[in-house]
Amino acid sequence: KHLTIFLTLFFLNSISASAASIAGFNFADNALADQFLGSSGDFLNYNSATSADVITPEQLASDATDTSAATYVLSLNSTAYIDLGFSSNVINGNGDDLAFFFAGVSTFSLDLFDNGLGALTYTSVDTGIDIINSFGTYALTVALIDLDLYNMDANASLENFRINLGDSSRPAFSLAGAFNTAVTPVPLPAAAWLLISGLGMLGLFGRRK
Repeated sequence: KHLTIFLTLFFLNSISASAASIAGFNFADNALADQFLGSSGDFLNYNSATSADVITPEQLASDATDTSAATYVLSLNSTAYIDLGFSSNVINGNGDDLAFFFAGVSTFSLDLFDNGLGALTYTSVDTGIDIINSFGTYALTVALIDLDLYNMDANASLENFRINLGDSSRPAFSLAGAFNTAVTPVPLPAAAWLLISGLGMLGLFGRRK
């Protein structure tokens, strides 16, 4: 019986995504921006494996939505932006709701589109963590965002956002995360139900013996 329960819990835990921790900030499963919705301007990327060349939209999408703080992108265009979203249900909770990470201190603006306020400007601060790659050593910085500043109602959902990266400081955007997410149940695949059913039958058979 105990073995059946253990195996079931182990299997259920193994099919869920791992939570992320970045520079001491903890994010729940799927709480990093992982949907690339569009962009404007040419972008460069920086990591240990590539040169600082103009990248394709596909590479930009990959770099802007990955889970590595060491990979970042920047643009030399004054009107550059990236539109991103979350696969999880991000809500306006208590305190800070979003965290935006950069390589180096960066000034940028964040637009939530239909809130009527337009874009608000932020400057990131040092996290005490360094990013080291073939181009040098850079401070990993963060800007914390409270969605109350956008007049969002408590527990209102965030659909998507635009991060404007055309500031003269040349913001080097790494990734974005959300602190407050509403958990949406994910249906188990058929194989999971078959395994659970089989484990249950084993437990029942063992109990009868």
